[in-house]
Amino acid sequence: MAAFSLTGEFDRRRQRRRNMAQAPRRHSEAGFLYVWLLIIVAVAGISAAALGERWTLNAQREKEAELRFRGQQIKGAIGSYWAATPGGARQFPPSLEDLVDDTRGPHVVHHLRRIYLDPFTGYADWILIPVDAANPTGQFRGVRSRARVPMLGIPASAASSPGQDPTVSDLEFIFTPPGSG
Repeated sequence: MAAFSLTGEFDRRRQRRRNMAQAPRRHSEAGFLYVWLLIIVAVAGISAAALGERWTLNAQREKEAELRFRGQQIKGAIGSYWAATPGGARQFPPSLEDLVDDTRGPHVVHHLRRIYLDPFTGYADWILIPVDAANPTGQFRGVRSRARVPMLGIPASAASSPGQDPTVSDLEFIFTPPGSG
């Protein structure tokens, strides 16, 4: 038969009290960590949304800059085509293909290396601006985009239609011959 020891019983009771005192504290720590985890996830979600918006705006700005570059290249090619007209009467091109391969003279002239795609539509579907809208001859003096995407940072007064926000289609790249004002 084992001898009864007061110190052993006392140690067991003390250990049981310690375990009970620690159990609620662990449970409250788990709730505290859960709240922190929720806050971290919320902040990460907000940051990702802001980053996505910024990325979209940067992509739009890059497309607008590329549209301006390509439009200016086509405008310059129209001017080159007009200046290279053999004979006395200057002509505007009838199509974009004529800017790439100008066969009017004895040698083929390339005013444009290739037909540029509209950066907003992804196609070479430029709207050709005729030389004279009242008397169409099939020749064009400029281009503009077909896309109806709102432009960034442009005042509403620049829109082609009053009361509407300006779109990338409102940007016109028109060659004006020297001396015609």
